[in-house]
Amino acid sequence: MTSLGAVDAVAHALAGPLPDLTADERREVVSYVALLAGSMFQIATPPPPLADLYKREPKLGHSLLDFDGRLTRAARVAVAGVAALG
Repeated sequence: MTSLGAVDAVAHALAGPLPDLTADERREVVSYVALLAGSMFQIATPPPPLADLYKREPKLGHSLLDFDGRLTRAARVAVAGVAALG
């Protein structure tokens, strides 16, 4: 499956939970969340040498984030924003 096919599949699956959004709006939300997920995952899961440094120097790990929590909130914000803007 292509990445666009995957976006369409997820957007279609969201028709039930997000009935007020059009198919295009659901695709827009999925695209935003996918972009954010890629960036957030890199921050939330540093490579081993960097993770070790953060353990030794906790003040340097301030940018680490709770991937699941932040991505869930970002998805909610994206849905609310797209719904509000129509």
